[in-house]
Amino acid sequence: MYHLQATTADGWLRSPALDNLQELELCSFEERLPYPPPTPQPLPAAAFRFSETLHVATIGDCHFPDDTAEALHFPKLTKLAFQRVRISERSLHNIIGRACPALECLLISESFGFHCVRINSITLKSIGMCDSYEKRGIEFKELIIENAPQLKRLLQVGMTFGLHVSVISAPKLETLGCLKDGTFGPTKLVLDSIFIQSSGPGETNLWRRKHRDLIRSLDIRVKKISWQYYRGIKSHVDFATFFVLNAKVLEVMTLEVHKDDYNEEFIAEQRRKLQLDSKASRGARFHFTPECTLKLRSSIYSTTYGVGAFAAFPLDLEKSARPEDNGVVGLRYGSQNLSFGASFVPFLSSSEPPSVVPYGAWLVGRLGGFSAGAQYKPLSTPTGENKHSLPIEDLKNWDYAISYDVGSASPLSPSFNFSLELLRSTQLVASFYQHQVAQREDKWPETNDAPKITNYIDFGLELATTVGKDKPTDDADNSSFQIAANWQANKNFLVKGKLGPSKSSVALALKSWWKPLFTFSVTAVNDHSKGTTAYGFGIHVDDLRNPDSESHLQS
Repeated sequence: MYHLQATTADGWLRSPALDNLQELELCSFEERLPYPPPTPQPLPAAAFRFSETLHVATIGDCHFPDDTAEALHFPKLTKLAFQRVRISERSLHNIIGRACPALECLLISESFGFHCVRINSITLKSIGMCDSYEKRGIEFKELIIENAPQLKRLLQVGMTFGLHVSVISAPKLETLGCLKDGTFGPTKLVLDSIFIQSSGPGETNLWRRKHRDLIRSLDIRVKKISWQYYRGIKSHVDFATFFVLNAKVLEVMTLEVHKDDYNEEFIAEQRRKLQLDSKASRGARFHFTPECTLKLRSSIYSTTYGVGAFAAFPLDLEKSARPEDNGVVGLRYGSQNLSFGASFVPFLSSSEPPSVVPYGAWLVGRLGGFSAGAQYKPLSTPTGENKHSLPIEDLKNWDYAISYDVGSASPLSPSFNFSLELLRSTQLVASFYQHQVAQREDKWPETNDAPKITNYIDFGLELATTVGKDKPTDDADNSSFQIAANWQANKNFLVKGKLGPSKSSVALALKSWWKPLFTFSVTAVNDHSKGTTAYGFGIHVDDLRNPDSESHLQS
């Protein structure tokens, strides 16, 4: 519309046919039209009469005076684009932060008159930027995302000429990249902290090969990375390795893994895959922590037939990072000398039908004092095309155990147990367990009766060593030694603890004396190597009047 006389453009914009206009593209330059005037002109005054109704606006090849920008207010505008616009830094910040309270998408393309853009917006979800190859006054050289809690996409939509981008706070940022190949001068990305939240299996990171040259030219100055629901699959490893090998000032990377993966074998394997020996930042620290999930568990068991069923479902579905986190159900049979059962993951994901492949299974038999058993639990739940497969031939999916008991099988009598376990064909565990029962008299001052209170004391030793071809890939020893003890003072109080070279733990449980019975427990686990402590709690409810049913919450 810059080809029109000012009075003509103003007359068109005042037409009653444009009342309640919601989308406006004004002064947009196209190749087939004559080039715009060398001096940007102010917008027609009538263009601002749509401020109360506009949802989308594209403004180009014009000049925004400071007094005009301060008076603007677009309460419903969600998408705004500036193309080849001359505007001061103060006016631009005023429009982004105050004049457009509902703004979700912002494009700044080939505009000038400002050096730095600072983003402080609770509504912006997408930002696009493009430098101008023409030198017309003050150039756009720096973008700082100070506080953008909803920002998901930060895109470069054209050539850049040494643009400096800093991200201080954008916790939901998912896409950070370039839509066109070609960068003149180094582009520096400064991200103080990155928070990554993954869900489900990812796709192959093809961009690592396609944009290899661009990646090498980036100066990525991220300091802290926190990854929630890190699973160690290829797409997660590739993405994390990108920062390991390219973030030169990285200080700490924290990876939250599933509680079943929080073990020395998994952590050692991930350290090797992430190529931590080749990290770009010499002082970077890498921590693996277990995730905390809240689940509702319920079970029913028939003492007459020895048949039972159980189920566990998460209370926070958004934290379902693995298929088994969507819920597990199972069936079991138990008698004095035989026990077997299986568990299933009924819902691999919201987009897949139920699966009948067991998530786990076990078989245990007893003959006299000897017991033997086997447990099948795959390292990962089959998904996609393999969701109906049963990888029973992989020995790493199996655990085996054999034990010998002396004494009564009843917890009310003393007993002794020695066992050997082979875990996933890579670890041999030998353990000793001693169970003692002691009674003490509790004399009441107002009566001659002396009721007896039973104390249960347990003590155990465990020695584990690595076997087979798989050896640790870190500096950990091949063997470990642990001791554990348990004391139940009465029916309402229990304390137990475990001490080992790498970790120690303590747990306390209190049980109510009214019906239905409540049991509350707290647990603390200290990692000696990292100097960190993790905490958990549990609530168990049962009704002794109906021993066939129970449910509890566990964290």
